[in-house]
Amino acid sequence: MPVGLSTYAFFWRSSDTAPRPLGLPGMLAETRALGATVFQICDYPAIESMSSAQLRDLRDTAAGLDIALELGTRGIWLAQLERYLELAAILDARFVRTMLHTADHRPAPAEAIDLLRQAVPRYRDQGVTLGLETYEQVPTKDLLAVVHGVDSPNLGVCLDPANCVARLELPAYVIGQVAPHVVNMHVKDFTFTRHEGWVGFSLIGCPLGTGLLDYDGMIRSVSPEERGISQIVEHWLPRATTMEETCRIEQQWTQQSCVFLGGRNQPPRPPGPRRFPPLVSRGRKARRAFTATRPRNSLTLAAEPLWAQRIITIQFRDAGCVLTLAEDPADPTEGLKRSIDLGRTP
Repeated sequence: MPVGLSTYAFFWRSSDTAPRPLGLPGMLAETRALGATVFQICDYPAIESMSSAQLRDLRDTAAGLDIALELGTRGIWLAQLERYLELAAILDARFVRTMLHTADHRPAPAEAIDLLRQAVPRYRDQGVTLGLETYEQVPTKDLLAVVHGVDSPNLGVCLDPANCVARLELPAYVIGQVAPHVVNMHVKDFTFTRHEGWVGFSLIGCPLGTGLLDYDGMIRSVSPEERGISQIVEHWLPRATTMEETCRIEQQWTQQSCVFLGGRNQPPRPPGPRRFPPLVSRGRKARRAFTATRPRNSLTLAAEPLWAQRIITIQFRDAGCVLTLAEDPADPTEGLKRSIDLGRTP
């Protein structure tokens, strides 16, 4: 099942106020490093002003990293949807997310149906699916009325249940209503915190798996693995005291989200001894021989001959664990860096 990152997972680190702002190539590189296979360029205006040559370079960079691109915009004006279909053609994207309303255009369901009936056939002909995101400005029943009115397999719902809480639509209700029509998922966790002095609440983001999102229940309802639906990581991260701290936390949340989703979405392991994936150094498969001892909640590995005398101990957690063999300047295998997902423990 595709797991990916959105530009919203890099909201602070890509901003002009970040110490070292990340561009799209840097975001793609981190997406690959974290094991994700999809990158959604969502509400990222700079993509619209890029030249065809720049877009092709971006497409080739993603392809070289084995990452599929998706797009995201706002609004359903025909000119906007046509522009993003053009971008999708150049970037080889097969999904575009949008929202029904913008600041200056708030179509009623009937108008939205009329506009989308004109746009969606072009998406169908190009093999692109359009997803309308669930959010607080549009009641879920109205969103579904539009999807039903257009009645095309190339128009569905981009599910983000956290957005609808501000409309007093509970996530379980939203998920239950739209599940059969979901074509894309935005995955972010959320919680309520009291304001200082206990005067009101704030609805804010939190690390995935620690808040109010019933992730497992959502997955049971939507069945993304069986339907090939991408799960795209986003965050609602409030700004910390400093921008440096904010960027550090954002990176931690993104890493934690990928570990969480990797642990939740691994296929069942067949019975028998565990096999480690091949280690690669300088493009060549490296020889490996692991011996392992297993105390109650940890695994100690000795790797020979490539890492003679190197002992690595790791702790298991509920969502699985990731072992990283980091490069060592004194090691003849300089430049080797490989993460091994060990999955859950029985």
